[in-house]
Amino acid sequence: MSDKVFLSHIGGLRGIAILLVILFHLCPTVFPNCYYGVDIFLVITGYLLFLGTKRYDGTWKGAGIFAIKKAERILPSLSVAVLITVLAGIYFLDKTMLEATARLGRYALFGMPNNHLNKVVSDYFDTTASLNPLLHTWYIGVTLQVYLFFAIGLMLCKRLSRKAIITSLFTIGFLSLAWKYRVEIQGLLAYAGLKTGELTPPTHYETLPRLWEILAGGVITLMPQIKNRWTKSLLVILGLVGISTAFYLSHAEPLAVLGTMLIIAYAGGSRVECILSNKLLLGIGAVSFSLYLVHMPVFVFYKGWIVVPPTMGEYIAMLGITAVLGVLFWRYIETRRFKWKTWLTLWGLCMLLCVLSKKTSFISDMVANENEATIIKSYPDWQIVQTDELYRGFDAQQLNYWGGWFSMADTNAPKQLRQPALFLMGDATKAPNFIMVGDSHAGSMYPGFDNLCRKYGCAGIYVPTIISPFWNYEVQRDPSYYCTREKMQALIHWLKEHPQLQYIVIVQRWYQRCRVNKLDWDKKPVDLSIAAHTDALREFLKNMKAIGRTVILVDQIPDFETDPRTYGKWCIRHGRNPEERIEPFICTRERYQTRHHDYLQMLDAVQKEGLCHVLSFDRATNADGNYVSYANGEVLYRDDNHPAAPGAIYLMNQCAPDFLPLIQTP
Repeated sequence: MSDKVFLSHIGGLRGIAILLVILFHLCPTVFPNCYYGVDIFLVITGYLLFLGTKRYDGTWKGAGIFAIKKAERILPSLSVAVLITVLAGIYFLDKTMLEATARLGRYALFGMPNNHLNKVVSDYFDTTASLNPLLHTWYIGVTLQVYLFFAIGLMLCKRLSRKAIITSLFTIGFLSLAWKYRVEIQGLLAYAGLKTGELTPPTHYETLPRLWEILAGGVITLMPQIKNRWTKSLLVILGLVGISTAFYLSHAEPLAVLGTMLIIAYAGGSRVECILSNKLLLGIGAVSFSLYLVHMPVFVFYKGWIVVPPTMGEYIAMLGITAVLGVLFWRYIETRRFKWKTWLTLWGLCMLLCVLSKKTSFISDMVANENEATIIKSYPDWQIVQTDELYRGFDAQQLNYWGGWFSMADTNAPKQLRQPALFLMGDATKAPNFIMVGDSHAGSMYPGFDNLCRKYGCAGIYVPTIISPFWNYEVQRDPSYYCTREKMQALIHWLKEHPQLQYIVIVQRWYQRCRVNKLDWDKKPVDLSIAAHTDALREFLKNMKAIGRTVILVDQIPDFETDPRTYGKWCIRHGRNPEERIEPFICTRERYQTRHHDYLQMLDAVQKEGLCHVLSFDRATNADGNYVSYANGEVLYRDDNHPAAPGAIYLMNQCAPDFLPLIQTP
């Protein structure tokens, strides 16, 4: 087959891949699994890399030329994209996100954005992560690192036999795939009775768990050649079916990779080649890199500008703007051969702008006329427990946590919030008789509980750690975030040391805790049905009841379609009164009941069984029966579901008639 035939169907496949990625970032709720477009890109990259190995002589000079050519193709365009994005962010982004964007831009210019994201962002699919217009550069970081590994591999492989090379590559690919699914493998081993050491799940940004996809592209060069056009066509159709099926399945990357391999290997010269080599897909594939660079900033800035959920017309507008800017970027930036002196100057200017991120934030405040203090009031009254008595029996090693999840509670929270500290809620002169645990929502509700207890002369302890009625073995990189049986036992031991702590209040995002679970307290695979969640909840409650403790489960905190804080800032920027359009600040009772129906029913069921009390937010509805995130001139939520200090105080004041009788000893 000629190179033209190969490049033709690969160009069409690139077009499909970039369309999948764009659709995912455009509307992830409608296209939740289209992120696997990057996996298709990685297979294509691996195939083209291995296809061109004969051009390199295996010397240091050859590897250097290879690396320089790849850098010349990627870094100039990336530098311009980062520069324009940060400059645009001065107007479009708030101070916090502008600093995060500039910081990520610095790492992107060094080819390590994925390494940075691996440390600071837990989940690629998290709402807050998608607000960074440079989030998508993680893939470019992975690609650059793959090129570096490949350049080193070129030198090594020239000194090995063909058999040794193939054996080594298959071994590396197998280990990479096993590393990607290491938690699932660990769970199966545990299910079989084999104990293994503690492993953390991979994040979406790691390079090593993706090497198998690059090597899968290399395997294509070893696949047998087929001359019969109908047989090839059948295999290509199977590949297209595999890619299409992955659209409907979560975590179906292996299926997408296998489909991509079949298409690349056999589409050239087949009777269905025209599906991939049509002019539209080839045109989209030709500008795929430019489209990838511009689409994420366009979506983030546009959605941040309109704030409320986009209409169908606005989705089309975003796609149109992306297409126009992508073509312009391809025409005037990507295809232009920058001289080293020119693009290094651009790189330096971009780096300087990113380094001065706090200064650009100051400029942002002036441009946007934005004052965050008028939107979100911080909570200055965090009370750190000073007495050694309350720390007696407290296992700081077992009950530790990843503090980043709790920083959302308040930007001015004390540094001890990131350490295994205990925090007092309420009257410091009273002996505490309850504790509060949970996820980040417990931290965000601290001001509400603290204010209420001070007001009515009660006292409690906030334990900033993850203790969930569920196994909560979430896809995170820090083992301290998991709720294992050992952590539960550590909590029980501490409670036995303090019989005065009679009540346990649990605040968490119920449907999120259920949705992401994979393994149980013993790290074994679990059934993810509501029935299984209910059984786990019963087990937890029975454990607490066995030691004489009363559990209070706090209902799902009301959440909103639109981020109230962002909308409040938008109102300030545009000189609008939030009360002119109150819909973004309302969560209807119907929406709340529909979205959380299963979990609300689960809480109600265990309460009827006499295992716990449930604190409902029914009293927090307004006269129309809706929940509000704007009251008395204040935005009550820091994002769509974490209350700010005023919001936590507002919610607990409404729920006081139900909560106080539960914790006040007769």
